[in-house]
Amino acid sequence: MFVQLYIAPQIGTGTRADPYRSVIQNYIDIAAGESFDEIDFPSRRKSICAVFALQTTHDVINADNTIIPVLPSIQPDEAAWHAILETPLTAFPSAWKTAASAKLEAAGIPVDWIISTTTLRDLLRYILRVFSWCQIVTGQGNVNVMAFLSNNIDATVGSLSTAQRNAVRTWMQGVGLDTSWILGTTLVRQVITFIVNNYGFKPFAFAGETF
Repeated sequence: MFVQLYIAPQIGTGTRADPYRSVIQNYIDIAAGESFDEIDFPSRRKSICAVFALQTTHDVINADNTIIPVLPSIQPDEAAWHAILETPLTAFPSAWKTAASAKLEAAGIPVDWIISTTTLRDLLRYILRVFSWCQIVTGQGNVNVMAFLSNNIDATVGSLSTAQRNAVRTWMQGVGLDTSWILGTTLVRQVITFIVNNYGFKPFAFAGETF
C-alpha cells in the first residue's frame, strides 16, 4: 500500500450517535485492505492520519483541499515510509517546504523552531507532541488550556483571556515547568514550543514507528 500522512478535519457532532472522527474515514476502503492510524487534536477538531491505501484513494484524498498532506510525496510502500523519516527537511523541494509550513502554521503547528539539521522524524515528533498535549488537557477537562491551543499561534499571551492565561500557567507549574519567562508579549507559538521541548513526553508509537 502507498503511504502518506495527512492532517485532516474531523466530522461529527461529538455525540454518542455521531462521535467526532476524521474525515479520512470517508475515503478508506477497509475491504480493499486499506487502513489508517490516527491521533486527534481536539482543540482544533483535526487529526493527523497515517494512511496506507491504494494510489487511487490517495488521489481522492489529495483532491480535498481541507486536508493537508504532511510528507513531501506519497511513499510507495512501508519500507520507503520508514526510510524517509531520517531525511533532513533541507533535502526536500523548497516549494513543498514553503507550502507545508504555511498550512501547518494555519493548523496551529509552529514551524519557526526548525533548523538545518531538522529531520522529517523531528517534525512529526513535534506535531505528535502538540496533539498529545491537547489530548492530555482534554482528558483533564481543562477547557481553558484547550481554548489556548485554538488561538492564532501569533497571538500574544497578553491578548488572551485571563482564564486562558491563568490556566496555562497553572498547568505548567503543576507539571514542574517554569513560567517566569512568559510575558504579555510572549507568543502562543513560543509557549507551545517550550512545552513540546520541556514537558517530558514519552515516546509515541504511530504508524509502525516510534517518535
